[in-house]
Amino acid sequence: MKKRFQSPLLLGVLLFMILLAACRNGQTPDETAPVTDGAATEQTSAVTDAGTDAETEPDDKPPVLTGWFDYGSALYLRDKFTPGDKREIAIQMARNETEGFQYLVTADRDVEGLRCDVTPLSDGEGHTLEGTVNVVWYTWVDHTDNIHEFMRFYPVAMLPMDDSYQGGSFRVTADTCRTLYVSFRTDKDTVPGTYQGELTVSKDGQTLLSGGVSVRVRDVYYDEKTECLTMMGLGYDKEDTNQAVPPGPDSAPALGGQQASGTFVNRELLVEYAEYLLDNRFCTTWLPFQSGLFESDFDAVKRFLDSPRCTSVNISPVNLPQAYQIVTENGWMDKIYFALFDEPHEEGHFQYMLGRAREIAALFPTTHFLDAFGVNLSDGSRNIVERMSDYTTSYCANTIAFNGEIRDSMLRLKAERGDTLFWYVCGSQTMETINALPCTPGTDKRVLFWQQYQQNVDGFLYWSVTHWNISTDVWVENYENQKFPFPKPNGPPTDDGILIYWHPVTKKPVPTLGFEAMRDGVEDFQLFRMVEAKLGRDAVIPYIEQITTGPESYIRYEDGSTELLNRIRGELFDLLEAEGR
Repeated sequence: MKKRFQSPLLLGVLLFMILLAACRNGQTPDETAPVTDGAATEQTSAVTDAGTDAETEPDDKPPVLTGWFDYGSALYLRDKFTPGDKREIAIQMARNETEGFQYLVTADRDVEGLRCDVTPLSDGEGHTLEGTVNVVWYTWVDHTDNIHEFMRFYPVAMLPMDDSYQGGSFRVTADTCRTLYVSFRTDKDTVPGTYQGELTVSKDGQTLLSGGVSVRVRDVYYDEKTECLTMMGLGYDKEDTNQAVPPGPDSAPALGGQQASGTFVNRELLVEYAEYLLDNRFCTTWLPFQSGLFESDFDAVKRFLDSPRCTSVNISPVNLPQAYQIVTENGWMDKIYFALFDEPHEEGHFQYMLGRAREIAALFPTTHFLDAFGVNLSDGSRNIVERMSDYTTSYCANTIAFNGEIRDSMLRLKAERGDTLFWYVCGSQTMETINALPCTPGTDKRVLFWQQYQQNVDGFLYWSVTHWNISTDVWVENYENQKFPFPKPNGPPTDDGILIYWHPVTKKPVPTLGFEAMRDGVEDFQLFRMVEAKLGRDAVIPYIEQITTGPESYIRYEDGSTELLNRIRGELFDLLEAEGR
């Protein structure tokens, strides 16, 4: 017979040693849990150099993964987030529209070699809809001001899931969030109906997470002619001679210095970026063919300006007699603008604008002079808008300046003379109004265009979408350590002016979450105009005012604006389909 332990003390010591050994080996009950798509608790880890201290996944234990869906305009910080509970997603879109959603993945340890795929969606009658999966990369912002939350990773640029640069896979760092963006594009021939399929996340061929995807294509067609006027600044030259603009990352392509020197280092690539904007219903602020405008690049100019998506562009005041002749012969006059001075704030600036306007009008009698302003240069009896009305029929105010007598004058001139109204945002604004920075939720950027319609403004101007001069390279393997450098503490945030990036290999344009959200807003503007054409503007406003009544009054992301926005869109689609029957 075996001798039993006679002393409880010895038994206790033995049990303690066994438990201690188990803890040292990391054997806790939670780590034996299988991969799951169940809800997780709030993640609040303050990651600094994320991934440097985290252990890689053990060979003998599967990682615990959590996945959930959300709408395309949601914002999940990489290291501070609350997991959602959507295990399936349903979105809707018109024909000839682009729309997407997000899928978020988090894990209890570092996991590499993950894939995300979406099956072709089917309507059950032989028609399919293909989706594109994009992996979102993060940018570290180490600045605190009235806009940013201190030291956070923000989801910004994205690359296709099958991109060779990433080896067709992605990774998740322990206790952080990885954003995946799935987009769908319909065209005129897409058959209306409900298309269904499945999203999966897998590793080494084994499915770890999955969820249902449904896209309802409405019997509504967005015309090629874009209703929302836009001017989006485009141009970057890392060899720029303007010393006020520091050089950008070596891997960034030099597109040309529209914002500074006016040179064209890579004309063909600049044209490609301009056409990428146009494919997403945005116009470049300046035609990407300034020198020799109508000689060497006439075919490219014609292709660009003939597009119904091209609504409004500036041209340089060179060769004006020849430019006027060609513009009139091709029917482009209503698309042509001149920019004389950016953000005038002194009387001398206004006098310069007036003199240049007279000079140009003598040769090129257009009334489209678009000079963005944020302050009221009054002469004591008339405000800046009324003074500008002597030589132009278009005005562009900062959204924070679009109030009081400025707003009243702009709306009066639009009503009386049919003048054209633009507005713009910039990094110096506060969170009282919507901005286009990476750190602001996509819902805000989309709702900006709902506000534009609600305020009866025709167009949107943005100073630059490719201002890489002051951004570090986001396409590095250890992307967590990349930071947006900021100027002096009281300076503007330098993530202002970056809405699209370059592909790390091809140098072709790739989007950001903010760019996608703003393009969605432009397409929502299209929807509002369609309902207006059927039922009148007064029928549209009550729907918009459920989410926003002005630049400083709107439902915030944290208060449920994503769900509300999608519900309102569905109701407007219902109105159009009912009118079509």
